[in-house]
Amino acid sequence: MFFYSSRLGRRGVYKTAADGTANAELVAEANAFRLVFVNAVTDEVVLFRGPVPGRQNDLGVIALSNAAVAEPLLGSEASERNAALSPDGRWIAYDSDVSGRYEVWVRPFPSVSAGLHQVSTSGGTTPAWSPDGSEVYYREPRVIW
Repeated sequence: MFFYSSRLGRRGVYKTAADGTANAELVAEANAFRLVFVNAVTDEVVLFRGPVPGRQNDLGVIALSNAAVAEPLLGSEASERNAALSPDGRWIAYDSDVSGRYEVWVRPFPSVSAGLHQVSTSGGTTPAWSPDGSEVYYREPRVIW
């Protein structure tokens, strides 16, 4: 289990056994991130969102093979949040306000600069992948009649 804490004055992402049988150990310092919300975990990475100075939210990544520091994943001026990895780990879906409102976007992972696809067209948040990875589900803005 991975979680954010400021134990012993060290802000960062910690891991522990889900059954509570082991002490928590620091995986990576948070550094620029004031708070971290873990979004997805694989054998290789932890994806998270967290507020950084000057922006509301940014996505970050911790490489578990060389965990030391939580690094920004996209580093854009927009607010990005709610990262979800595809079941095969090759794609990341997230929501961002880069267009002026929150929409759902998909990029290749881990090479996030290799492409960008907008999924929602009328606003969207909180993406989730279908079990086979062929579809992305998301919440649309609330419609009031």
